[in-house]
Amino acid sequence: MTYLIDIIPARARKYLYAALAAALAVYGIWQATEGDWTQFSVALTTAIVNIMAASNTGGGSATVYVSDVTGETMTRVTMPDGTEQHFIA
Repeated sequence: MTYLIDIIPARARKYLYAALAAALAVYGIWQATEGDWTQFSVALTTAIVNIMAASNTGGGSATVYVSDVTGETMTRVTMPDGTEQHFIA
């Protein structure tokens, strides 16, 4: 289990995930206006994953980060059971 699932009830997490998805969609649109289509696609994908997590009462989340090792933009998806998957943008 992750701390988010242990501390925040499922009903509250739905609103948190929805807010994160909205923020990521706005960030993606801003990146697209700047001409950075890679960041736009990563932010849009992450927003979609957050929307899917919001619809799942078991929880889950997605985060965009830059790898310390390769310097590439990555997406980390945390599943409801606490396992993580990492994807290159």
